[in-house]
Amino acid sequence: MILLRDDQLPELVESLAHDFPASFNIYYMARNKMRKHLDWPGVTFVVDRFPDFAACVCRTDPDDPDVPVFTNGYSAFIHARDPKKLKELLDQPGIFDWSQNIGFHSVQRPAYFEVLQQKCLSLGGKMECSPTSDYFVASAFFTGFSIKDLHCE
Repeated sequence: MILLRDDQLPELVESLAHDFPASFNIYYMARNKMRKHLDWPGVTFVVDRFPDFAACVCRTDPDDPDVPVFTNGYSAFIHARDPKKLKELLDQPGIFDWSQNIGFHSVQRPAYFEVLQQKCLSLGGKMECSPTSDYFVASAFFTGFSIKDLHCE
């Protein structure tokens, strides 16, 4: 488990750009933090290895007083190129305090959801899904435009 420093974010952002649209959420969280524009306070990025990561977690620090109160504990976004590597990263000590509420937002692949569900159940926890606030997309097709062109560079 590698906790990335701010000076490593440009390389992370560049790598995440290759995985669009699946990496959309983490890409913009990292890019905004890197640019210090619309960035969330208390956000950290953890990868399994660097620079050629296979799994990445963007998480808030629930103990940071500047983290938005709506996160209600941890807020997390995940991206992985391999569900097995995501499982290995989530199994690392210190990735989360699993006794707290953790909101995993916009889980992009059913395999990621299964990894999260197995992890929670293995710890005696439960997963609640809200179709109105969190979702996963089995596949996404964007035609006629580049999603990155919709945002100011």
